[in-house]
Amino acid sequence: MFFFPYSTDAPIYYPPIGTILLIVANVVCFQLTGHGEGELTETFMLEFGEGLHPLEWISCHFLHFGWMHLLGNMFFLYIYGLIIEGKIGTIPFLALYFVICWVGASLAQALVLWGQDAAAPGAGGASLAVFGLMMISFLWAPRNEISFVGAYVLMIVPRVFTFEVTVLWVGFWYFTLNLFTAWLEEFTMGSALAHVLGGVIGGGLGALLLKLDWVDCEGWDVFSLMSRDPTKKSLAWYKDHEADTYIEYNHEVDRPGAVIRDTTGSRKKDERLVSKFRKVLAEGDREAVFKSYEKIRSRQCEDLFEWDDLDALVKFLIKHQEWDEAMKQLEQIVSRFPDRSSRHQLKLCELFIVHRKHPAEALHRLAEMEFDEWDDKITRNREKLIARAEQLMAGG
Repeated sequence: MFFFPYSTDAPIYYPPIGTILLIVANVVCFQLTGHGEGELTETFMLEFGEGLHPLEWISCHFLHFGWMHLLGNMFFLYIYGLIIEGKIGTIPFLALYFVICWVGASLAQALVLWGQDAAAPGAGGASLAVFGLMMISFLWAPRNEISFVGAYVLMIVPRVFTFEVTVLWVGFWYFTLNLFTAWLEEFTMGSALAHVLGGVIGGGLGALLLKLDWVDCEGWDVFSLMSRDPTKKSLAWYKDHEADTYIEYNHEVDRPGAVIRDTTGSRKKDERLVSKFRKVLAEGDREAVFKSYEKIRSRQCEDLFEWDDLDALVKFLIKHQEWDEAMKQLEQIVSRFPDRSSRHQLKLCELFIVHRKHPAEALHRLAEMEFDEWDDKITRNREKLIARAEQLMAGG
């Protein structure tokens, strides 16, 4: 029986360009080295007991011994690349990958030079770096799932099956298994210990990036999950105007007194997300706008939008014919800024007539709404909408 990962449900905000480039590079090097048995094998290999060789600290990660060795590493590289590169982008991901390679291989070579026993004269493979990525994913996206496909033969009939496991449990299982194996091998420098080294390095780097706030895991990283009160289910925000901070409270309790914790630091992250959103909205790139807005919505920090933000977002959504979302944002403007929402109320009623085909709802709103200004243009537009709605109702 064998199984390989093939997909993940982790949110992906950047395409896996770097991940694919690494996989292509590994396949090319696999061919160049004669599948790990050619003349270039010793050039690529990380040699033990022969001093320190910095070039080998990178090259050894592109050396694989046989197809199964290569495929196993590449499948996991692809999955963890999706998760990590999907959060931080191509250049930071590649930098992180090669730092793990460089530090892990140099430490492995140095340990043998300083007297640690080695299981073989040399080593190669991307698994040290993959274990580093695995532990970063463990910290950044523990609750996301990895989908596996497996196969086995029963009574001469091949069987294929799929299953899902959380990133947390995959990382815990593989790291614990290799730590136990390394202990049984008395921490001889071999595959198991190299995997543990990669995991420790990756875990350290992943934790550092989180603490420096260089990566946004939208509150789903290990540290954020550990800091939450598991008894609170529905959370939202209210602003403590006296302290000028935002406090998280239980939405099920209809008062801001059910305070859980001060979340000023997290709110600063939300403010940066909104600031970035304003920038991409001004640039007008549709994909970037929706990607940025999805982050804001996932963190439930739309309350940071000002009138100008909502107004610009509505114009953008209407331009791209995102009618339902435009109506939601118009409702927000009407609710939060009633003294500045005359034209937005009219636009909302227009969409009820044209897009939703609900003229009765539009008429009701037009009759009940209090406009902040009644200039000639507002009056004419309102009368036109009333006539349009009545005509549509008369026609059935």
